Amino acid sequence: MKFNTAAPIYQQVVADLKKKIVNGTIHPGDKLPSGRDLAVEYKINPNTSSRVYAQLEDEGITYTKRG
Repeated sequence: MKFNTAAPIYQQVVADLKKKIVNGTIHPGDKLPSGRDLAVEYKINPNTSSRVYAQLEDEGITYTKRG
């Protein structure tokens, strides 16, 4: 993914994940990659991937299931 300098990276990744949910690439109930795997996939810092997941959870799009 090529990032735009006009918007924060985490917002661009959130938008990309939302797009994947809408177009059916990610289905309801699918397990999302771990924070580290997301960081590798998007070539971002692991702290940024944590922020991405926090944003998605705050918006009620995802939830954390431990175990």
